[in-house]
Amino acid sequence: MNITEVMTSNIETCNLKSSCGEVANMMKNLDVGVLPICEDNKLIGLITDRDLVIKGLA
Repeated sequence: MNITEVMTSNIETCNLKSSCGEVANMMKNLDVGVLPICEDNKLIGLITDRDLVIKGLA
């Protein structure tokens, strides 16, 4: 099996100006635990639900 057969290709992204609340709502609505962070159509990082809890709330 090739990775292209199981990967998600139609993705949503956030940017550096996105708030933690906005990202959390996106994750909830999309039923995902990770979102790519992009700037100028370039991937610069990832934010996870764990990042939000550990670094944003705790």
